[in-house]
Amino acid sequence: MTRSAAEVILAERERQRAAEGYHDSWDDTFVLGELRAAGRCYLVATFPGDAPPPGWPWDERAWKPVAFRPRNLIRAAALLVAEMDRLRRLGDWLEVSSVAAEICVVERRIDALLAEVPE
Repeated sequence: MTRSAAEVILAERERQRAAEGYHDSWDDTFVLGELRAAGRCYLVATFPGDAPPPGWPWDERAWKPVAFRPRNLIRAAALLVAEMDRLRRLGDWLEVSSVAAEICVVERRIDALLAEVPE
């Protein structure tokens, strides 16, 4: 059975926390929208080896797109979730709503792509 986009996004966010060490205290250091910017960059990721798109907030070595398009979208959504959680901790509810709307759009794209992947 194929997992839903919400399930794979949350699994990726947990992987980021467990494997990469990207916990709340780390995310809270990015106060200029870097998490959101990185998520948006993964939305347009093309091929491994390509340079990061304009707006990539970090060192080029941190740019790690993969050839499997849904995986880049999942990574994008997980970064957006991290940004939404950071904004929640700040109580910035207007921006939380804005990021949540972006996540919903990405989630629908992921669900559509996952439906095309044979089980």
